[in-house]
Amino acid sequence: MKRRSTLSVCLYIPFSLFFLLAAWNVGAGEREPLPAQATLRRWVAEMKISPRGPFQRIRWFCKDGTLHPPQEYACRDRGGGVQHGEWTERVALLRSNAYFIANVFADVRPEILLAQPEAESIIKQMILEQYLIRADDGWIFRHARYYRGALQEEDESRSGQELLLAMVSNPAWQEAHFPVLREAVRFIPHSRSGAPVSEMRQLSRALGEADPEFQPLRTKIHVKPEPGDAERVRRYGGRQGKKDLAGDYEKLAVFIEKVFQPSDARTEILALDRIVSSKVLSQEIRETGSRLGIDRDPATRFEASCRMVASIRGQLRSAGDRRARLAVLDASLTLEQALFLTGNTLMDRLPRASRKERLEWLKACANGLYGMGLISGRQREGLLDTFQSITGPSVRWDDYRAGLNYAARVPGWADQNLRFHFTSAVDTLVVLEPLASTYFNDRVRGSLLIVYSLVLESLLADANRQLGIVNRMMDRIVNAGLTALNPGITRGVIRVAKAGDDPRTFSRDGIYVLPATMEDLPSVRGIITAGKGNMLSHVQLLARHLGIPNVAVDQSLLPQVSALEGRSVVLAVSPGGIVQIAPDGPEWDAVFAVESPLQSQGASAVLRPNPEKLDLNNRNLIPLLNLGVSDSGRICGPKAANLGELKRHFPEAVAEGLVIPFGVFRSLLDLPVEPGGLPMFQWMQRQDALIKRLALEPAKQQEEVGRYLDRMRRWITSADPGIEFRAKLRAAMEKAFGPDGSYGVFVRSDTNVEDLPGFTGAGLNLTVPNVVGFDGVMEAILQVWASPFEDRAYQWRQASVDRPDQVYVSILLLKSVPVEKSGVMVTADVESGTPGWLS
Repeated sequence: MKRRSTLSVCLYIPFSLFFLLAAWNVGAGEREPLPAQATLRRWVAEMKISPRGPFQRIRWFCKDGTLHPPQEYACRDRGGGVQHGEWTERVALLRSNAYFIANVFADVRPEILLAQPEAESIIKQMILEQYLIRADDGWIFRHARYYRGALQEEDESRSGQELLLAMVSNPAWQEAHFPVLREAVRFIPHSRSGAPVSEMRQLSRALGEADPEFQPLRTKIHVKPEPGDAERVRRYGGRQGKKDLAGDYEKLAVFIEKVFQPSDARTEILALDRIVSSKVLSQEIRETGSRLGIDRDPATRFEASCRMVASIRGQLRSAGDRRARLAVLDASLTLEQALFLTGNTLMDRLPRASRKERLEWLKACANGLYGMGLISGRQREGLLDTFQSITGPSVRWDDYRAGLNYAARVPGWADQNLRFHFTSAVDTLVVLEPLASTYFNDRVRGSLLIVYSLVLESLLADANRQLGIVNRMMDRIVNAGLTALNPGITRGVIRVAKAGDDPRTFSRDGIYVLPATMEDLPSVRGIITAGKGNMLSHVQLLARHLGIPNVAVDQSLLPQVSALEGRSVVLAVSPGGIVQIAPDGPEWDAVFAVESPLQSQGASAVLRPNPEKLDLNNRNLIPLLNLGVSDSGRICGPKAANLGELKRHFPEAVAEGLVIPFGVFRSLLDLPVEPGGLPMFQWMQRQDALIKRLALEPAKQQEEVGRYLDRMRRWITSADPGIEFRAKLRAAMEKAFGPDGSYGVFVRSDTNVEDLPGFTGAGLNLTVPNVVGFDGVMEAILQVWASPFEDRAYQWRQASVDRPDQVYVSILLLKSVPVEKSGVMVTADVESGTPGWLS
């Protein structure tokens, strides 16, 4: 297993391990390597059932660094200390490799931890471990909780509170890392107990897996939980449940009762008025307190709670001292629990609520989701503006639906926001514990988004009825949860891709259900993406221009779509956003016998490169400044040509660049395929003819394609462009960028068959980032020249581009620049394609 980067140790450590830990910190190469992932997961499984969990024994850890057996006053003359479990050697080894599990908060020294560059990463793993403890019955502490002396609750809470107080004192945690801070307050022990929402969701999931007949009730608890579910679970367990799960049914019922147990949020909120120093927040506290009375209408309490949660985030920095800041964050979590209850009451009213009432509830949710750290301030303002614009009697129905579709982005925003902050930590811990991957879904589905999604779904269903829009899945009307990304119509077999699947094994007749937008995907019949996906991903752009239907499916519908695996279906997506997933059958033959506009823009449209436009005699290395849009497809690809045009107009805003034109690549193909053999270009033409002759024998054709591509890649990456080219390149790079080794460059592919009408070619070929040194650049150039002959690039290209022998590669060497943020700007609406927008 690949070893992880070395991190400094921030906790007190057993004296017996001191020298071992010191050795670990000398350098990654000197640390003991970890065994295979299967072994690591077995270690974790064994900790779960071990009476001592992650500990080998109990010890006193004194402030002078010494370690002593458990006895009275062991640290009295040593400056004091704490008693708890000592890690096993396996745990110590895992922690040395940056798997920060078995955390003992009593040993955390905030001033040491937070001073480290890796502090944020460590704290995120601490949060996720606490999540696993709640979601998995103690996780590796399952039995260690009952190992006397292993953990002292008072010490854990006191030290956890000190860590949180230190975090809320730091402006970075208050603002940029606010979502992480709030999750830390939720999970890190500090004498606060919250509603067991995660425990309720995870135990219901586990029961559904252990007892398939429980699945409908499990789904109900996940989608729309309510107090009566406790009795439903008990009734199920008593009548038809499995006897060996009787204790778990009762445990789940108790969790549900605790989740819906009323909290005294009003008292806690009003108490804040005595400690906060912000006049704005103080006024908000008093107003909220007056609106949270039990006699107030649930909608009033709901809107007031959401507004207060948002104010706490907005006013956190001015709330007062660090204890006041922690107190208001605790109150924010109490309000979140109250919102869970009040929102459930509002959902009982939903069928009778007017459109205006529902839009008011969505406005309140936007405030609440912002305060909970699930959306940004900018996203909140965009939502509030949208809801305001579609409120009123004179709004057109299509504008109304467009506004609701904008609002439907929120679950994706929340999911991506959590992933932005926690993906690295989840990816780390999922190596040890697969359950860590449930964190994102649990936090999103167990939040205020339940209410938001139910209200929005009801409004979308209403708008669709008014406009005559009906989405269907296997003859069932679906009001919300299916979003059109790319229009098109296709027939194929539903196949479900799992995380870690090799895209190269995907079947070309498949309509693939993807767990998320993938970085790599071969040419397939259709795509169904879990969540909104990324409209600007290479896969989405390729799918759009090849006419491959692409639909985003909400997580709530994913199980139903996945259940269709192996079924032959028709996937139809209209430009207007109507989605249908229908059983395939003879009745569709007539539809596919006639080429429709949706089909003609897809793979059936053949693009033929124009060889007459090419200038293959230009073999000079060209500074970026000397290129313009007219050079695209002539001496270089569109990337370099358009960047050159921008460089002319904004010379200071575009990095320095150097272009290796098509002609240099063409000259490489004049070299013999083997000593005394044909020039490579002639060999390619013969191979292309052979592949076309095998069209009626697809198995043989694919085998021949595989051999052809493999030989092309190996030949190009081992080819020698010649001494003259190397000398020219070295001189040109020094003139453009400076002395060798003093800079890095991105080595970017730029072909004549990309950014064409009907085919973008986005992301098909290689970019090698930040290459330093001439030899490294030469190696990268050969890799980039070979990249059009990767299986994925070839298959996508052949779906639209004729004459593979006329595919030429130019290369853009673009100087690396330091950046804090990067992104993509598109001069069109990325969803509709309408020009005149900046996206």
